[in-house]
This record gives sequence, structure tokens and C-alpha cells, in this order.
Amino acid sequence: MSGSTKAAMVSLFGEPKGVISEQAEGALLDYAWQTAGTWAVVPFEVLEPRWKVISLDGNSPIRKDFNAEDYPLLAKIGLANPESAGLIYEKLQDLMITTNCDPERLTTVIVTGTTALVRATAYAMEKEGIDKPAAVIGPILSQADITHISNEIAYSDDCPYPNPVSQSMRFCAPFSYNQVLEEVGADVVDLTGDHFVDWGLDAARDTVDLYHELGWQTFGGGKNLKEAQKPALFEVNGNKIAFIGCNAKHAYWNVATAETPGALDCDTEFLHEQIRTLKKEGYTVITTFQHYEDYGWFPDTALEYDMQQAALAGADIVSGSQAHRPQVYTFTGAEQKQFIHFGLGNLFFDQILLGNDCDRGFVDRHVVYDGKYISTELLSIIFPNFLQPIWMNEEERSFFLGTLHKYSDIYQASLAE
Repeated sequence: MSGSTKAAMVSLFGEPKGVISEQAEGALLDYAWQTAGTWAVVPFEVLEPRWKVISLDGNSPIRKDFNAEDYPLLAKIGLANPESAGLIYEKLQDLMITTNCDPERLTTVIVTGTTALVRATAYAMEKEGIDKPAAVIGPILSQADITHISNEIAYSDDCPYPNPVSQSMRFCAPFSYNQVLEEVGADVVDLTGDHFVDWGLDAARDTVDLYHELGWQTFGGGKNLKEAQKPALFEVNGNKIAFIGCNAKHAYWNVATAETPGALDCDTEFLHEQIRTLKKEGYTVITTFQHYEDYGWFPDTALEYDMQQAALAGADIVSGSQAHRPQVYTFTGAEQKQFIHFGLGNLFFDQILLGNDCDRGFVDRHVVYDGKYISTELLSIIFPNFLQPIWMNEEERSFFLGTLHKYSDIYQASLAE
């Protein structure tokens, strides 16, 4: 901790009984990354994405349910002179920041992996209930200010009864299945997926209409090219958040045209200019890619290049919607404040028998405060069956995160070579 933080902690708890390494405030983050086993105490206002915020008894200042009064690392400041304090406060109250952690200036954004309510997942829903997939993880996902879903498929009234062992790669779902997305609190739907027009152009158009009727935004695809190119824009608690995305497979059969629906075909020049424009307008930019799929921890070379280039153009968060299994993350940019997660794995999809960790995945919870991206929590899920993802237990999560960090460290080291 810094000297000023140490003074605050001493005022709360007395002199330390253990060994405290006192560092300059600006040197703390690099020191922590270079020194294994380091824990740090820092002021809320210096948070940035490379810090992992640790909850205390389940209470964390970057979560929506944060209870400041029950948080032990709460240092209060005030005016000590009882005779003049009131007068001073009256004169200065419009100029004073009364807290460095104001919940009214904090926005949480959940970004998820692939959703496709088809085949074995759909069959299990028909047998056990449409409400089952979201029953466990839904309450946490819906807690976010903005919840992102990457739904690969369109809805249709003539979608056939699901076949759990079908080998077909032509997907659809009945409109009733949208209940799952509603129960996880969806606010924005990523349409960059490969299968959006599988069931025909009318089904794709009708699906987009449903989302918009519910008040949800869409991006990365749409009923035509002009709509597909539009970012999804939000302003919550004073924070401006933008979503953009595209499909880099250049699959002619799936891309939006001037008149027909589909995914947005990736145009690097257009995408990067869009990122730069949104950044100038004060948005935190989240960019997603549907891309070539790889079933290992490390990204495909083309995917890696495109996502790194999006970050270099200024995207704050770059996320892979293509991965059916979890992949590594990295921090990039001149100050290492931009986050790339190459693949989150599935959210609702039936691929648990493919191996290669396809039965596990991530839900990324990003935090924006006072116009600045400050933190990410990697929430870990596991699929005990085709129907319902659940949160990992402590042992599963410890092993899974350890594996993720190990491979991410290897990836990061390879970039430095």
C-alpha cells in the first residue's frame, strides 16, 4: 500500500502486525504484477482493469449490491472544527466530492459467450421446462445494468420439435424460447453469429422485431446492412457504453446486404473508424467478434490479429463470441488498460460432450465508473448437463481460474518475445 493508504488503515485498525511493503501509489500495480502472492490495499479511484478486486465477506464495491456501511475498508474524512464546520461545508459543498465510490456513477455490464437453444438443449427444455436454463445463473445476470447475449439463431413458428442427436447445422427455435433470454435480463443481443439466417430471411426479420418490441437493442447484424452497422448505445448512471461487432468468416450466405438480413461482415477500416468515433464521443467501447473457431486455450491467429487491432483502434473491451470453449485473456494498449478475452465459451448450448473444456465457460462482468472502464470479474460456469449451466463451486473455480491464468501468462509472455 501507499503511505497515505497506510495512514488511513492505521487510523482504522492500529499499527500493522504483519509486514507491510510501502510503495509509491503509481508503482503499486506493477509491483503487484511482478511480485507473486501480493495483496494490495488501494483507493477506489485508482482502480483499473489489471487489479482484481477481492470481495470481503461477499461485499465488493464494484458490485450492484455493495453495502458501504458493512465494508471494513471504509475510511471517512470530515471537518473537525465543530464551530466552523457547518459554515465551511455550506461554502464548499458544491465543490466537494463526498465519496470516491458513488453507486450512482457505477455501471455493470455482463458479456456472455455463445447461445443457441437447439438440439439437446432444446429437447431437455421441452422435457423439463423452458424456465430451467436460466434458473441458477439468471438472478446474477439480470442484476447487471446491461446484459449482453450472443444469440446465434432466429425464431420461427414452424421450427420443428428438437432432435437431440441431429447432425444438421441448420438451426432455429420457437419464439417461446425467448423466455430464457428474458429471464437472464437481456438488454442487448449480439447478432454476429453464423446461424442467424439458417431458417430463412423472414425468421431473421421477425426475430429482430421481437427484440426491438421488448425494448432490447441489437448490433453486429440486423434486418439489412444499414441496421447491422449501427452500434448499440446505452447511457446508464452517466456512463456511455457502446457495443459493436462483426462476423469475420466472410460467409456470403450469412451476411447482411442492403436489402436482406444477416450478420455484419467484418470491414476492418469501417470497424476501426467506428471505434475511434465512439471513443471521441465519450463511449466505453465493447467490440465482439464471431470468428474462426479453435478448441484450444489459445486463439486462432486470424482472430488474435483482428482482436488486437480492434484494441489498438481504441476498443476498451474486445470479446470473442465465436468460442465454444473458454480461451485466454490479455491486457493491451500503451497503459495495459484494455482487455481482450479471446473466448468465453458457451452460455446456453449443447456441446458438453466435445471435450476440450466445452463443459465450462465464463460470464464476464465489466465495471465502468465515472466514464472509465475500471474492472472485470470473471464469473465461472459449468455444465453438468445439456440444460442448465450452474456456477462453479469453490474447488472447481480455483482450479479453472488457475488454469486460465497459467495459459494467459504463457500467451502474454509470447507477446513479449
